Amino acid sequence: MCFAWDEIGRFPPSQNILMHTVIYRTQILRDSNLELPKHTFYVDNVFVYQPLPLCQRLYYMDIDLYRYFIGRDDQSVNESVMVKRVDQQLRVTKIMIDAVNLYALPESQKKLRAYMFNYLSMMMAISSVFLTMDGRPEAFEKRPSYGST
Repeated sequence: MCFAWDEIGRFPPSQNILMHTVIYRTQILRDSNLELPKHTFYVDNVFVYQPLPLCQRLYYMDIDLYRYFIGRDDQSVNESVMVKRVDQQLRVTKIMIDAVNLYALPESQKKLRAYMFNYLSMMMAISSVFLTMDGRPEAFEKRPSYGST
């Protein structure tokens, strides 16, 4: 099933386009100037997010592209690991904010803009939650305040 952004419905908060569910054409990745930071976790978010404005049409296939094993204690998505690596989550979120000027997207891409705003909101919420879970005063001071960027 192939469709444009203006043909999609609203993504609920629990539904996001994730790295293990996406394939981009190589030229899209080149044109987006995608450069992932080295030695950083959570960059899969940048990989999915940054090229999206260059995708005029999406193609949905109801197949498993990747199976991700979860449950290891040392996994990057483990709660305690995320608390320890929250600085990397903050860095990735900032990279995403700086990568795309959502206000410059044309009116024809308003559904894409809404999706991307929601994705950033989710990233900021995740950062805030893990900084709160950390509990230290210095973690509290790191809470996202991206309003001036």
